[in-house]
Amino acid sequence: MITLWTLFFIDSPYSDNVKYSDHPDCIGKISCEKEKFFEELEKVAKEIYRILKADKYMAWLIGDHWRKNTGYIPVGFKVYNMLSNLFNPVDVICVVRRNQTSNTGLWHIRAREFNFYLRGFKYLFIMRKDNERG
Repeated sequence: MITLWTLFFIDSPYSDNVKYSDHPDCIGKISCEKEKFFEELEKVAKEIYRILKADKYMAWLIGDHWRKNTGYIPVGFKVYNMLSNLFNPVDVICVVRRNQTSNTGLWHIRAREFNFYLRGFKYLFIMRKDNERG
């Protein structure tokens, strides 16, 4: 018997802090400080739900957001909540950020100076589409 696994893997923008493209509809041009950012991510999740077969999986990698002028925004929790309305949560994995620019002396100084935490992980949400919801 052959079992085919279906898995959608999403590594979406966390906000507008990185230039992803010049396309005017790029989600990465929208700040997570605006509700529109999460509305656009929900469109992506609903499309995955639409095309994913029952009892198949999706994984979404996302990190939280912090800026001096706006503070902490729990992007990961907001995305988890949105996904939980569509899919059955299977697991939450903390993926360690290794060798990223935020793990340098400069960022350690900024974290102390501006009173914020260096988040050394991203969330990986594993979700399944149930028969009941599909």
